[in-house]
Amino acid sequence: MSVVYEKACEKKLIVTMSVRSGQMVNNKPEEKVKMSDNGVLATGSRNLCDDMWGASKDESTCGFDRDAEGDKIWDSQGFCCWCSEQDKWRGSFDDTTAFSRAGLACKVFAKAQAAAHCMKYDDLWYTVNELGRWEMEFGIHVKPMTK
Repeated sequence: MSVVYEKACEKKLIVTMSVRSGQMVNNKPEEKVKMSDNGVLATGSRNLCDDMWGASKDESTCGFDRDAEGDKIWDSQGFCCWCSEQDKWRGSFDDTTAFSRAGLACKVFAKAQAAAHCMKYDDLWYTVNELGRWEMEFGIHVKPMTK
């Protein structure tokens, strides 16, 4: 006896998966550096840059960026690098040690003694979703026949 499978009826192929709503991401975030211009100020480099989250309004050196809903983006106020008093004196006597990632001139009478590192965002934002485990559902009706 042999069994022949005859396709009598087919259901559509159904693929199911869970989709979890993700987060908004920016198309092209970039770091911008704002150097201070403090003339010949010999002290007080910390006063030349403000990176406090709690700054009222948009008073941080970088300002605050806003998300698609208009809320402040966490840490968008950037961060500041300062020349300490020790760095300024050490830098004034031909010390070649790099003092920051912004390339500050840490010397007593240098113009740029503080820098703000700011994140700037593109106008284009994407929503990123997470796809879960998928399952395939299909059915085939088989009618065994003998010949």
